[in-house]
Amino acid sequence: MAIGRLQSLDPSTIVGGQPLGSNWCEVLVQVVVERDEHLIRPYVPLQTIADSIGAPIAWPTKLVCFSFSNFQIMLIVNISYVCLIR
Repeated sequence: MAIGRLQSLDPSTIVGGQPLGSNWCEVLVQVVVERDEHLIRPYVPLQTIADSIGAPIAWPTKLVCFSFSNFQIMLIVNISYVCLIR
């Protein structure tokens, strides 16, 4: 689990050297809760949620739940969805 900010929903946005593609979003991780969880789409040097603090990562939008209260996102791993508190 991590907390961060939604950066992009544009499928052409490049994250980790490749376009997001449809049904993916770019997020900027700010706080990590589950440090050892592996990223769904890792790239060098980012392999775990802890590695991604302050860095953009790609995350499937189907694993994201949006909240528009404070422009933050919450990524929940090891569950069937991720919460983006936006």
